[in-house]
Amino acid sequence: MIKAYFGGLQVSLGQILLHGIPEFFGFFVAAMAGGIMSVALIRHGFNDRRTLRVLKDSLILFIISIGFIIIAAFIETI
Repeated sequence: MIKAYFGGLQVSLGQILLHGIPEFFGFFVAAMAGGIMSVALIRHGFNDRRTLRVLKDSLILFIISIGFIIIAAFIETI
């Protein structure tokens, strides 16, 4: 019985970690993008060229995070 319990535990944790790791990175990168964007807006306002450049970079990070979450969703459905 103990062998079956720990065997099942390893399988279930493996399945959670397989989709959890890219999902975590997706949420983390999205949070970084939001933090960078908010700092740029607070420091420079809307009408600065530096803010527009930072907003473009934050958008790229956000798109990357969406990619990580989509990958995690595909792994979860397997």
